[in-house]
Amino acid sequence: YMEMSLHTAASEFEVHKDPFGLLVVDLDKFKEINDSFGHSNGDRALQEVAHTLSGALRPTDTVGRWGGDEFLAIVRNMDGINLRMLAERCIALVRETSITSDDGRPIHLSISVGAALSHLGEKATSLIHRADELMYKSKTNGRCCATTE
Repeated sequence: YMEMSLHTAASEFEVHKDPFGLLVVDLDKFKEINDSFGHSNGDRALQEVAHTLSGALRPTDTVGRWGGDEFLAIVRNMDGINLRMLAERCIALVRETSITSDDGRPIHLSISVGAALSHLGEKATSLIHRADELMYKSKTNGRCCATTE
């Protein structure tokens, strides 16, 4: 579904020149959550991040799990300044989110985000790659932050 939505956004961009951006979102320290609190709590952490991201984005945006602990968000009618602000909003809302483990311990959540605007004529795989590279820069820069172009 996310691939289809991304191809649709790219096609609309080519025809109507409606710019869009892509967020690649990674749940920080997911392996540690699974190892320390168990896989059921890791699953709950993913569900909570998905719920928080859905609430942070606009109704015209599309968000979905991309794999493992990563999510994609396709954000339409977007420029660079608003893309950065949206990425930082997602980070702030997830950072305010925590869940309680099965044994009552708090699990604090955070995300790292890479955000890129689409270029005319760009293939979806290229956009995903650029946003993914930016997300890894966020991880390298200490997590719980956004890197945009």
